[in-house]
Amino acid sequence: MTEPASPDEPAMPDPPPAEPAAVTPSPQPPVLWPVVRTLLSLLRRHGLRVYLFAVVIALSTAAIAIVLAMAQYGCVYSGIADKLPMYYIVMALWTVVTAVLGPLVGGYYLAVHQLLVGEKAGVRTLAAGYRSGRLFSRLAIVSGVLAASSLALYDLWSWLPWNFCWEYFSNIVTPGSPLDEMLGSIPQLGWLIGEFHFAVRTLIYLPILWALLEVIVACKSWPAALAGSARLAWRHKRLALVMLAVLVALSFESWVHALLPRQRDYLEGYTAFAYSLAGWLILGGNALITCAVTAMKAAALVVVYREMRKNDGAVPPPEIA
Repeated sequence: MTEPASPDEPAMPDPPPAEPAAVTPSPQPPVLWPVVRTLLSLLRRHGLRVYLFAVVIALSTAAIAIVLAMAQYGCVYSGIADKLPMYYIVMALWTVVTAVLGPLVGGYYLAVHQLLVGEKAGVRTLAAGYRSGRLFSRLAIVSGVLAASSLALYDLWSWLPWNFCWEYFSNIVTPGSPLDEMLGSIPQLGWLIGEFHFAVRTLIYLPILWALLEVIVACKSWPAALAGSARLAWRHKRLALVMLAVLVALSFESWVHALLPRQRDYLEGYTAFAYSLAGWLILGGNALITCAVTAMKAAALVVVYREMRKNDGAVPPPEIA
């Protein structure tokens, strides 16, 4: 209360407290454009080298796939397939192969990361995951976990009641019904449904996508790498969604493959040699597209990871400690 000026004057009430000014929330910084700009800059400066690294990865994967096929035949001829379902044998072999190939993929990510930060990277960088037993074991364990998780999710996916894949289409829609005709009139609906399920599975798989980078770039143990990858995806949800959009966009590579001429189109009017040559050219075109998709995925993965680490205030070291 304000003191009265004289005993005869009443005391004046205190003025009401001023209302706090409304706080305007600060706008969120843009996410998509910095990532796209950095990705385009990386591809402009080092796109050819990133692509050639992807070719090395593809050739190594093809060689290991041949070994995997030989191991499958060995299981059949040795009688192991009679005691254990072939499906589980293939899954186990593929998990082991992925674990062995994981250090090479980790070296690929390290090479792309070094190119991003301005460091030199060559073929020796691709083999960085095989230089020490400790780093190899970390990368192999993380790769095995990633492969096993992907296979388990793919296997459990068909058991989910809301999985309206085309394999269950005949059980949901009566053939010849108006609904069947309406859905059949939608062009490329089967591909779109497949891409939808791929996006949902990738969203579930996304928290462990950066685990290899956490091992080979941030020099973490494999449990810390898996936990750190999940924390990065949770803290930076918008960046994780950007990576999800990139993966979904790259999953449409089948549409690009469909633009190539079909091999049977060369069956008439060509000699056997020319037909074989055309087949090899088509095979090479498919390989070029696959390597381009691999390079784009690796570049986007590294760029988004780098942006996540920058937002955390801890930029990872450019080389292995």
